[in-house]
Amino acid sequence: MKVTLAKELFPKALKVGDSVPFSEHGMYVGNGKVVGMTDTHYEVELDNRVTENVDRISK
Repeated sequence: MKVTLAKELFPKALKVGDSVPFSEHGMYVGNGKVVGMTDTHYEVELDNRVTENVDRISK
């Protein structure tokens, strides 16, 4: 699954290939990887664990 994130959410610039950690309700749920970018956004491919863990936590 891919998500688009605003660059303003990050304190430093990322580049393609960088890892992005994800959390849900303060709990680490996995990583994503930057696969593309525009002037204002990053496109991030989520690790399958992220969606599985978010589904599990949200129940």
